[in-house]
Amino acid sequence: MIKYCLCKLYFKYQCFFNALVDLSFLLLKKQTQNTADLLLIKVDAIGDFVLWQDSLRAYREKYFEKKVVLICNNLVREIAILDPFFSEVWGIDRKHFLFSRKYRYFFVKQLRSITFREVISATFSREYYYSDRLVKLALGLYKIGYNGDFENITKDQKNKSDIYFQKLVNNSLYRSELFINAHFVRQICDPGFQPQLPTLPYCSFDTTFLRERYCVFSISASYSARAWSIDNYAEIIDTIPLEYEIVLLGYGKDDCNRGDLLLHSVRTSDRITNLINKTTIVEMVGIISKASLVVGNDSSAVHIAAATRVPSICIAPGAHYNRFVPYPKEVSECFYHPRVVVCQMFCFGCGYHCCFPIVNQLQCIKNVTTSMVLKELNKLLDEIKK
Repeated sequence: MIKYCLCKLYFKYQCFFNALVDLSFLLLKKQTQNTADLLLIKVDAIGDFVLWQDSLRAYREKYFEKKVVLICNNLVREIAILDPFFSEVWGIDRKHFLFSRKYRYFFVKQLRSITFREVISATFSREYYYSDRLVKLALGLYKIGYNGDFENITKDQKNKSDIYFQKLVNNSLYRSELFINAHFVRQICDPGFQPQLPTLPYCSFDTTFLRERYCVFSISASYSARAWSIDNYAEIIDTIPLEYEIVLLGYGKDDCNRGDLLLHSVRTSDRITNLINKTTIVEMVGIISKASLVVGNDSSAVHIAAATRVPSICIAPGAHYNRFVPYPKEVSECFYHPRVVVCQMFCFGCGYHCCFPIVNQLQCIKNVTTSMVLKELNKLLDEIKK
Protein backbone atom coordinates (compact mmCIF):
# COMPACT_ATOMS: atom_id res chain seq x y z
CA MET A 1 0.00 0.00 0.00
CA ILE A 2 2.83 2.42 0.87
CA LYS A 3 4.63 1.54 -2.36
CA TYR A 4 1.44 2.17 -4.34
CA CYS A 5 0.95 5.59 -2.71
CA LEU A 6 4.58 6.56 -3.38
CA CYS A 7 4.28 5.55 -7.03
CA LYS A 8 1.10 7.57 -7.37
CA LEU A 9 2.76 10.64 -5.82
CA TYR A 10 5.77 10.26 -8.11
CA PHE A 11 3.50 10.02 -11.14
CA LYS A 12 1.66 13.21 -10.14
CA TYR A 13 5.02 14.92 -9.57
CA GLN A 14 6.15 13.96 -13.07
CA CYS A 15 2.86 15.08 -14.62
CA PHE A 16 3.20 18.48 -12.95
CA PHE A 17 6.64 19.10 -14.43
CA ASN A 18 5.57 17.68 -17.79
CA ALA A 19 2.76 20.22 -17.83
CA LEU A 20 5.31 22.97 -17.19
CA VAL A 21 7.47 21.77 -20.09
CA ASP A 22 4.43 21.68 -22.38
CA LEU A 23 3.24 25.09 -21.21
CA SER A 24 6.61 26.64 -22.00
CA PHE A 25 6.13 25.62 -25.63
CA LEU A 26 2.44 26.50 -25.81
CA LEU A 27 3.14 30.05 -24.62
CA LEU A 28 5.87 30.61 -27.21
CA LYS A 29 4.96 32.42 -30.39
CA LYS A 30 4.68 30.09 -33.39
CA GLN A 31 7.62 30.96 -35.64
CA THR A 32 8.15 27.83 -37.73
CA GLN A 33 8.52 28.11 -41.49
CA ASN A 34 8.59 24.32 -42.02
CA THR A 35 5.33 22.78 -43.20
CA ALA A 36 3.98 19.31 -43.96
CA ASP A 37 0.69 18.01 -45.25
CA LEU A 38 -0.10 15.41 -42.60
CA LEU A 39 0.97 14.24 -39.16
CA LEU A 40 -0.19 10.70 -38.33
CA ILE A 41 -0.06 9.71 -34.65
CA LYS A 42 -0.09 6.00 -33.79
CA VAL A 43 1.88 5.39 -30.60
CA ASP A 44 0.27 2.27 -29.12
CA ALA A 45 1.60 -1.30 -29.03
CA ILE A 46 3.10 -3.47 -31.78
CA GLY A 47 -0.05 -5.53 -32.40
CA ASP A 48 -2.23 -2.41 -32.71
CA PHE A 49 0.27 -0.91 -35.16
CA VAL A 50 0.25 -4.08 -37.30
CA LEU A 51 -3.55 -4.16 -37.49
CA TRP A 52 -3.56 -0.44 -38.41
CA GLN A 53 -1.39 -1.12 -41.49
CA ASP A 54 -4.52 -1.92 -43.47
CA SER A 55 -5.79 1.66 -43.04
CA LEU A 56 -2.67 3.00 -44.73
CA ARG A 57 -4.11 1.96 -48.11
CA ALA A 58 -6.54 4.87 -47.87
CA TYR A 59 -3.99 7.35 -46.55
CA ARG A 60 -1.56 6.48 -49.34
CA GLU A 61 -4.21 7.23 -51.95
CA LYS A 62 -5.40 10.51 -50.45
CA TYR A 63 -1.95 11.85 -49.55
CA PHE A 64 -0.04 10.47 -52.54
CA GLU A 65 3.21 12.42 -53.05
CA LYS A 66 2.40 14.59 -50.01
CA LYS A 67 4.72 15.20 -47.08
CA VAL A 68 3.56 12.81 -44.35
CA VAL A 69 5.18 12.49 -40.92
CA LEU A 70 4.44 9.53 -38.65
CA ILE A 71 4.86 9.44 -34.88
CA CYS A 72 4.88 5.82 -33.74
CA ASN A 73 5.99 3.75 -30.78
CA ASN A 74 9.77 3.41 -30.85
CA LEU A 75 9.29 -0.38 -30.83
CA VAL A 76 7.97 -0.34 -34.42
CA ARG A 77 9.99 2.52 -35.90
CA GLU A 78 12.32 0.14 -37.76
CA ILE A 79 9.31 -1.31 -39.58
CA ALA A 80 7.73 2.09 -40.30
CA ILE A 81 10.84 3.55 -41.92
CA LEU A 82 10.71 0.78 -44.54
CA ASP A 83 7.47 2.29 -45.86
CA PRO A 84 8.26 4.90 -48.55
CA PHE A 85 4.90 6.58 -47.91
CA PHE A 86 6.30 8.37 -44.87
CA SER A 87 8.56 11.36 -45.43
CA GLU A 88 9.74 11.13 -41.83
CA VAL A 89 9.19 8.66 -38.99
CA TRP A 90 9.62 9.79 -35.38
CA GLY A 91 9.74 7.00 -32.83
CA ILE A 92 8.64 7.90 -29.32
CA ASP A 93 9.90 6.19 -26.19
CA ARG A 94 6.73 6.21 -24.12
CA LYS A 95 8.51 5.76 -20.78
CA HIS A 96 10.99 8.57 -21.43
CA PHE A 97 8.26 10.85 -22.76
CA LEU A 98 6.47 10.51 -19.44
CA PHE A 99 9.38 10.36 -16.99
CA SER A 100 12.31 12.23 -18.58
CA ARG A 101 11.85 15.99 -18.82
CA LYS A 102 14.94 16.33 -21.01
CA TYR A 103 13.66 13.74 -23.48
CA ARG A 104 10.20 15.31 -23.47
CA TYR A 105 11.61 18.80 -24.06
CA PHE A 106 13.58 17.79 -27.16
CA PHE A 107 10.78 15.63 -28.54
CA VAL A 108 8.22 18.43 -28.21
CA LYS A 109 10.75 20.87 -29.71
CA GLN A 110 11.03 18.61 -32.75
CA LEU A 111 7.24 18.21 -32.92
CA ARG A 112 6.68 21.98 -32.94
CA SER A 113 9.32 22.60 -35.60
CA ILE A 114 6.73 21.84 -38.31
CA THR A 115 3.26 23.21 -38.98
CA PHE A 116 0.92 20.52 -40.34
CA ARG A 117 -2.12 21.07 -42.52
CA GLU A 118 -3.78 18.09 -40.84
CA VAL A 119 -3.10 16.10 -37.68
CA ILE A 120 -4.74 12.67 -37.41
CA SER A 121 -4.70 10.53 -34.25
CA ALA A 122 -6.04 7.20 -35.46
CA THR A 123 -6.44 5.38 -32.12
CA PHE A 124 -9.92 4.41 -30.88
CA SER A 125 -8.88 3.81 -27.26
CA ARG A 126 -7.20 7.18 -26.77
CA GLU A 127 -4.53 7.84 -24.12
CA TYR A 128 -4.55 11.20 -22.37
CA TYR A 129 -0.82 11.25 -21.57
CA TYR A 130 0.40 10.09 -24.98
CA SER A 131 -1.65 10.41 -28.19
CA ASP A 132 -3.96 13.16 -26.93
CA ARG A 133 -1.08 15.16 -25.49
CA LEU A 134 0.78 14.96 -28.80
CA VAL A 135 -2.32 16.23 -30.60
CA LYS A 136 -2.49 19.23 -28.27
CA LEU A 137 1.21 20.07 -28.69
CA ALA A 138 1.33 19.68 -32.48
CA LEU A 139 1.03 22.77 -34.65
CA GLY A 140 -1.87 21.70 -36.84
CA LEU A 141 -4.50 23.63 -38.78
CA TYR A 142 -7.07 20.80 -38.55
CA LYS A 143 -6.97 17.98 -36.00
CA ILE A 144 -8.98 14.77 -36.31
CA GLY A 145 -9.42 11.92 -33.84
CA TYR A 146 -11.73 9.16 -32.62
CA ASN A 147 -14.45 9.90 -30.07
CA GLY A 148 -13.45 6.51 -28.72
CA ASP A 149 -14.09 4.63 -25.49
CA PHE A 150 -12.88 4.84 -21.88
CA GLU A 151 -10.52 1.84 -22.00
CA ASN A 152 -7.35 3.94 -21.55
CA ILE A 153 -8.76 7.30 -20.49
CA THR A 154 -11.06 8.60 -17.75
CA LYS A 155 -14.20 10.59 -18.45
CA ASP A 156 -12.64 13.77 -17.01
CA GLN A 157 -9.48 13.33 -19.08
CA LYS A 158 -11.50 12.76 -22.24
CA ASN A 159 -13.62 15.85 -21.62
CA LYS A 160 -10.40 17.88 -21.31
CA SER A 161 -8.77 16.47 -24.42
CA ASP A 162 -11.83 16.43 -26.70
CA ILE A 163 -11.32 20.17 -27.21
CA TYR A 164 -7.90 19.53 -28.81
CA PHE A 165 -9.69 18.24 -31.93
CA GLN A 166 -11.67 19.99 -34.64
CA LYS A 167 -13.35 16.71 -35.61
CA LEU A 168 -14.11 13.55 -33.62
CA VAL A 169 -15.38 10.43 -35.39
CA ASN A 170 -18.14 8.52 -33.60
CA ASN A 171 -18.45 4.74 -33.61
CA SER A 172 -21.23 2.70 -32.04
CA LEU A 173 -21.39 -0.07 -34.66
CA TYR A 174 -18.05 -1.86 -34.74
CA ARG A 175 -16.17 -3.89 -32.12
CA SER A 176 -13.42 -5.47 -34.21
CA GLU A 177 -10.23 -3.40 -34.43
CA LEU A 178 -10.01 -3.95 -38.20
CA PHE A 179 -13.55 -2.61 -38.66
CA ILE A 180 -12.97 0.19 -36.13
CA ASN A 181 -9.97 1.35 -38.17
CA ALA A 182 -11.88 0.99 -41.45
CA HIS A 183 -14.84 3.01 -40.13
CA PHE A 184 -12.51 5.86 -39.15
CA VAL A 185 -10.97 5.87 -42.63
CA ARG A 186 -14.41 5.95 -44.25
CA GLN A 187 -15.33 9.09 -42.32
CA ILE A 188 -12.20 11.05 -43.22
CA CYS A 189 -10.64 9.59 -46.40
CA ASP A 190 -12.51 7.02 -48.45
CA PRO A 191 -16.27 6.41 -47.99
CA GLY A 192 -16.03 3.06 -49.79
CA PHE A 193 -13.10 1.64 -47.83
CA GLN A 194 -13.44 -2.02 -46.76
CA PRO A 195 -11.05 -3.77 -44.37
CA GLN A 196 -8.57 -6.37 -45.57
CA LEU A 197 -5.90 -8.42 -43.90
CA PRO A 198 -3.05 -5.99 -43.10
CA THR A 199 0.27 -6.17 -44.93
CA LEU A 200 3.66 -5.19 -43.54
CA PRO A 201 6.58 -3.74 -45.51
CA TYR A 202 8.94 -6.49 -46.68
CA CYS A 203 11.52 -7.23 -43.97
CA SER A 204 14.46 -9.10 -45.48
CA PHE A 205 16.29 -11.47 -43.13
CA ASP A 206 18.55 -14.45 -43.82
CA THR A 207 17.02 -17.52 -42.17
CA THR A 208 19.39 -20.09 -43.70
CA PHE A 209 20.70 -20.86 -40.19
CA LEU A 210 17.27 -22.36 -39.48
CA ARG A 211 15.73 -25.50 -40.94
CA GLU A 212 13.50 -25.21 -43.98
CA ARG A 213 10.50 -25.98 -41.78
CA TYR A 214 10.20 -24.29 -38.43
CA CYS A 215 7.48 -23.18 -36.01
CA VAL A 216 7.71 -19.91 -34.12
CA PHE A 217 6.56 -19.86 -30.50
CA SER A 218 5.86 -16.57 -28.73
CA ILE A 219 5.29 -17.63 -25.13
CA SER A 220 4.93 -14.29 -23.30
CA ALA A 221 2.58 -11.32 -23.30
CA SER A 222 2.80 -7.65 -22.35
CA TYR A 223 0.46 -8.48 -19.47
CA SER A 224 1.94 -11.61 -17.86
CA ALA A 225 -1.40 -12.87 -16.51
CA ARG A 226 -2.66 -13.49 -20.05
CA ALA A 227 0.27 -15.77 -20.95
CA TRP A 228 -0.44 -19.50 -21.15
CA SER A 229 1.61 -21.69 -18.80
CA ILE A 230 5.13 -22.91 -19.67
CA ASP A 231 4.20 -26.53 -18.92
CA ASN A 232 1.36 -26.33 -21.43
CA TYR A 233 3.63 -24.87 -24.11
CA ALA A 234 6.20 -27.60 -23.42
CA GLU A 235 3.55 -30.28 -23.89
CA ILE A 236 2.50 -28.76 -27.22
CA ILE A 237 6.10 -28.53 -28.47
CA ASP A 238 6.72 -32.19 -27.58
CA THR A 239 3.84 -33.23 -29.87
CA ILE A 240 4.97 -31.26 -32.94
CA PRO A 241 6.53 -33.53 -35.61
CA LEU A 242 10.34 -33.73 -35.36
CA GLU A 243 10.72 -32.39 -38.91
CA TYR A 244 9.93 -28.93 -37.53
CA GLU A 245 12.50 -26.81 -35.74
CA ILE A 246 11.11 -24.72 -32.85
CA VAL A 247 12.09 -21.04 -32.73
CA LEU A 248 11.42 -18.90 -29.65
CA LEU A 249 10.92 -15.16 -30.15
CA GLY A 250 10.32 -12.36 -27.68
CA TYR A 251 11.77 -9.41 -25.81
CA GLY A 252 12.49 -8.50 -22.22
CA LYS A 253 13.52 -10.06 -18.95
CA ASP A 254 10.24 -11.92 -18.41
CA ASP A 255 10.46 -13.46 -21.88
CA CYS A 256 14.03 -14.62 -21.17
CA ASN A 257 13.01 -16.23 -17.89
CA ARG A 258 10.07 -18.00 -19.51
CA GLY A 259 12.29 -19.15 -22.36
CA ASP A 260 14.80 -20.68 -19.94
CA LEU A 261 11.99 -22.44 -18.07
CA LEU A 262 10.63 -23.84 -21.32
CA LEU A 263 14.01 -25.25 -22.35
CA HIS A 264 14.09 -27.18 -19.07
CA SER A 265 10.48 -28.35 -19.41
CA VAL A 266 10.49 -29.97 -22.86
CA ARG A 267 11.55 -33.59 -23.33
CA THR A 268 14.30 -32.55 -25.73
CA SER A 269 15.63 -29.06 -26.35
CA ASP A 270 17.98 -30.01 -29.23
CA ARG A 271 15.63 -28.71 -31.93
CA ILE A 272 14.80 -25.46 -30.12
CA THR A 273 16.52 -22.25 -31.22
CA ASN A 274 16.12 -19.60 -28.55
CA LEU A 275 16.16 -16.13 -30.18
CA ILE A 276 14.48 -14.30 -27.30
CA ASN A 277 16.13 -10.87 -26.93
CA LYS A 278 18.42 -11.67 -29.89
CA THR A 279 16.51 -10.04 -32.76
CA THR A 280 15.37 -6.60 -33.81
CA ILE A 281 11.71 -6.07 -34.66
CA VAL A 282 12.58 -6.19 -38.39
CA GLU A 283 14.43 -9.48 -37.91
CA MET A 284 11.49 -10.83 -35.93
CA VAL A 285 9.13 -10.00 -38.81
CA GLY A 286 11.55 -11.60 -41.27
CA ILE A 287 11.73 -14.82 -39.23
CA ILE A 288 7.96 -15.04 -38.80
CA SER A 289 7.36 -14.37 -42.50
CA LYS A 290 9.25 -17.57 -43.44
CA ALA A 291 7.87 -19.81 -40.69
CA SER A 292 5.52 -22.73 -41.31
CA LEU A 293 3.28 -21.57 -38.47
CA VAL A 294 3.22 -19.45 -35.31
CA VAL A 295 1.85 -20.39 -31.88
CA GLY A 296 1.46 -17.79 -29.16
CA ASN A 297 -0.61 -15.72 -26.80
CA ASP A 298 -2.76 -12.78 -27.85
CA SER A 299 0.27 -10.64 -28.65
CA SER A 300 2.13 -9.10 -31.57
CA ALA A 301 3.51 -12.34 -33.04
CA VAL A 302 0.14 -13.70 -34.21
CA HIS A 303 -0.77 -10.36 -35.82
CA ILE A 304 2.61 -10.22 -37.56
CA ALA A 305 1.97 -13.77 -38.78
CA ALA A 306 -1.36 -12.72 -40.31
CA ALA A 307 0.22 -9.65 -41.90
CA THR A 308 2.97 -11.79 -43.48
CA ARG A 309 0.51 -14.54 -44.51
CA VAL A 310 1.65 -17.23 -42.11
CA PRO A 311 -0.97 -19.41 -40.34
CA SER A 312 -1.05 -19.12 -36.55
CA ILE A 313 -2.71 -20.30 -33.37
CA CYS A 314 -3.59 -17.77 -30.68
CA ILE A 315 -4.36 -18.70 -27.06
CA ALA A 316 -6.57 -15.75 -26.13
CA PRO A 317 -8.20 -14.36 -22.98
CA GLY A 318 -11.75 -13.07 -22.97
CA ALA A 319 -11.01 -9.50 -21.88
CA HIS A 320 -11.19 -7.99 -25.38
CA TYR A 321 -12.65 -10.97 -27.20
CA ASN A 322 -13.83 -10.07 -30.73
CA ARG A 323 -11.89 -6.81 -30.74
CA PHE A 324 -8.37 -7.93 -31.64
CA VAL A 325 -9.05 -11.64 -32.13
CA PRO A 326 -10.68 -13.46 -33.72
CA TYR A 327 -10.60 -11.51 -36.97
CA PRO A 328 -14.02 -10.89 -38.57
CA LYS A 329 -15.04 -13.56 -41.09
CA GLU A 330 -15.87 -10.77 -43.56
CA VAL A 331 -12.15 -10.04 -43.90
CA SER A 332 -10.71 -12.08 -46.78
CA GLU A 333 -7.87 -14.67 -46.67
CA CYS A 334 -9.36 -16.51 -43.71
CA PHE A 335 -6.68 -19.21 -43.85
CA TYR A 336 -4.23 -16.65 -42.43
CA HIS A 337 -6.50 -15.38 -39.66
CA PRO A 338 -5.14 -16.41 -36.24
CA ARG A 339 -6.89 -19.64 -35.16
CA VAL A 340 -8.17 -18.54 -31.76
CA VAL A 341 -8.41 -21.01 -28.89
CA VAL A 342 -10.48 -19.79 -25.94
CA CYS A 343 -12.57 -21.16 -23.12
CA GLN A 344 -15.87 -19.31 -23.37
CA MET A 345 -17.01 -17.73 -20.08
CA PHE A 346 -19.90 -15.54 -19.00
CA CYS A 347 -17.55 -12.64 -18.20
CA PHE A 348 -16.05 -12.21 -21.70
CA GLY A 349 -15.58 -8.55 -22.59
CA CYS A 350 -14.48 -7.50 -19.09
CA GLY A 351 -11.59 -5.33 -20.37
CA TYR A 352 -9.23 -6.98 -17.84
CA HIS A 353 -11.45 -6.00 -14.91
CA CYS A 354 -11.43 -9.63 -13.85
CA CYS A 355 -14.12 -10.87 -11.47
CA PHE A 356 -11.91 -13.82 -10.39
CA PRO A 357 -8.85 -13.66 -8.13
CA ILE A 358 -5.76 -13.38 -10.35
CA VAL A 359 -3.06 -15.81 -9.23
CA ASN A 360 -0.35 -15.71 -11.92
CA GLN A 361 -2.91 -16.19 -14.70
CA LEU A 362 -6.34 -14.98 -15.73
CA GLN A 363 -8.98 -17.64 -15.15
CA CYS A 364 -9.97 -17.68 -18.83
CA ILE A 365 -6.36 -18.50 -19.77
CA LYS A 366 -6.06 -21.20 -17.11
CA ASN A 367 -9.18 -22.84 -18.53
CA VAL A 368 -7.60 -23.33 -21.97
CA THR A 369 -6.37 -26.93 -21.99
CA THR A 370 -3.61 -28.50 -24.05
CA SER A 371 -6.15 -30.82 -25.69
CA MET A 372 -8.05 -27.77 -26.98
CA VAL A 373 -4.87 -26.33 -28.52
CA LEU A 374 -3.70 -29.70 -29.86
CA LYS A 375 -7.01 -30.19 -31.65
CA GLU A 376 -6.56 -26.87 -33.49
CA LEU A 377 -2.84 -27.48 -34.07
CA ASN A 378 -3.31 -30.94 -35.62
CA LYS A 379 -6.03 -29.58 -37.86
CA LEU A 380 -3.76 -26.75 -39.00
CA LEU A 381 -0.79 -29.06 -39.62
CA ASP A 382 -3.00 -31.23 -41.83
CA GLU A 383 -4.12 -28.16 -43.79
CA ILE A 384 -0.50 -27.04 -44.25
CA LYS A 385 0.49 -30.48 -45.61
CA LYS A 386 -2.37 -30.38 -48.09
